Amino acid sequence: MKSFKTLMLLAVAMLLGTAAYAQPARKYAGSTSLYSPEKPSVMPMQEIKKSVTRAEDEGEWTKLGTGRFRDDFITTFYIIDCLEFDVEIEESVANPGLYRIKSPYKNYPATSFYEIPEDIYMEIDATDPDHVFFKAFNTHFCFTEDDGRFLISSIAGYQMEHYGNMQQAIDDGECGTLRDGEITFPHATLLVRSEYDGDEQWRFANYNNGFRVKLPGAPDLDVAIGIQGLDENDGNKLNVNFTIGSGCEKVRVAMIPGDYTDDMYNGIVDGSIASTEITSSQVVQFDYTANGVYSFVAVPFIGNDPKKVTYVTKQCDFLFDGWKSWGNCTYTESIICDCDVEFSGLDSDTYEVELQESVDNPGYYRLVDPYGLSYKYSSANTYDMSHKYYMEIDATDRSAVSIKRMDKGCGLNLGYGIMEIWSKADRELTDRGKSKYEVRQMGYFGRMQEGVITFPVESILIRFSDYRDDWYWGNQSGNFKVVLPQAAIEAGIKDLQADGSVSDGEKAYYTIDGVRVDASSLNKGVYVVRQNGETKKVVVRK
Repeated sequence: MKSFKTLMLLAVAMLLGTAAYAQPARKYAGSTSLYSPEKPSVMPMQEIKKSVTRAEDEGEWTKLGTGRFRDDFITTFYIIDCLEFDVEIEESVANPGLYRIKSPYKNYPATSFYEIPEDIYMEIDATDPDHVFFKAFNTHFCFTEDDGRFLISSIAGYQMEHYGNMQQAIDDGECGTLRDGEITFPHATLLVRSEYDGDEQWRFANYNNGFRVKLPGAPDLDVAIGIQGLDENDGNKLNVNFTIGSGCEKVRVAMIPGDYTDDMYNGIVDGSIASTEITSSQVVQFDYTANGVYSFVAVPFIGNDPKKVTYVTKQCDFLFDGWKSWGNCTYTESIICDCDVEFSGLDSDTYEVELQESVDNPGYYRLVDPYGLSYKYSSANTYDMSHKYYMEIDATDRSAVSIKRMDKGCGLNLGYGIMEIWSKADRELTDRGKSKYEVRQMGYFGRMQEGVITFPVESILIRFSDYRDDWYWGNQSGNFKVVLPQAAIEAGIKDLQADGSVSDGEKAYYTIDGVRVDASSLNKGVYVVRQNGETKKVVVRK
């Protein structure tokens, strides 16, 4: 593995290299993991002979018709969806199972800077449907001249091409499979690079498990799962819509607590896990009595044969759980884009994020998915949408604000794995046993003033735990900011005013945040006055 600093420098270079891209919907994804192959062990000669099938040796091809090709290569370099499009597919007459795709990226739903030739072919060897591979192929697709054309390969194909031997890929489970007319590959077992990169600079692709070639005539076994929410007539029922493909004779569906595992598929198939059987697209109701992480699993069948599983893992929070939502606050990101490692190239971003407040502990807030799809560097490919990620901010004392440790990360992966966030103040309090007085003296606390939460320069930490154990300083510019919605500000004032410390007839003065101040030394500004249980705003103009 490359050093963390090297990875960061590489990301900077790539970011600078993509600065000229004009299409705003396309954003740099930043994956920097490089493929470092090991020379595989020797494969028996008959196996090598079986695997070496090349189009130029085969002669005639049969045109099968129009299939579908879903990309998960461009996604390595850009924040973009796994786009699917039509392609023309042929099969070798002499070697059934050896396929070639005519100019596959000719129909990619974006314009290539260079024209893509009509007569180039990507070959996929599925003569052994359990050990599918393809060798390096120049797609001729690129976004700009500086970027160059993209080359793609499978790891098994790389091993085959370089060593005449893909036993290592077989041993490591890196081959693709052909099932029910669909060719797929395991997670991160495909490769991509620019034509300007060397052969040692292949990057992993298929991070989203999205790559697929669907042969002409393959049955439509896709199942789309949409979680609609609680039933209007029964608050303990969750409505989930299943849209099933025309090739599904029946589909067994289930809602199961926890992250998906293959045991869920096996349990649905053998009947040890209760499921509902459907034969057409419809809404299915599931019992829902507790918030948590659930997997919604669908297993299609043709006859009695189970086919590929489809699942969605989602954290469901439809029931009241002690938090009140105030709608959206405004969040200015200054941690990832502004830390003291060479991770530059990401601009600051200000956007809206849902704000919740603890019902039992007023002033204790949390931002819901602060690095979710509202963040301009996040997408369905880079953000984990199976769980909710919370940035918890303790502002119960508005002069001593801290951010709790996001020890499971912030949900966003820009190619460096889990990114943890923590404020220095909370680290000193909870990890190092410092007193609140000591932390205040260090100057690490944030503050909330007039509904705006800010932190001192370099008082928020970030750690890239998949690469280094070190914590790095974020918020180097001091631009981190959370602006509460007006309703939350006013509710906070009322909470602080209702503390019972104001006697009848007495006038108590508070800042707009609800901090009580001495009436004899008011500065110019807006204040809230409480007297006899009633409040009103006053303006001091001196």
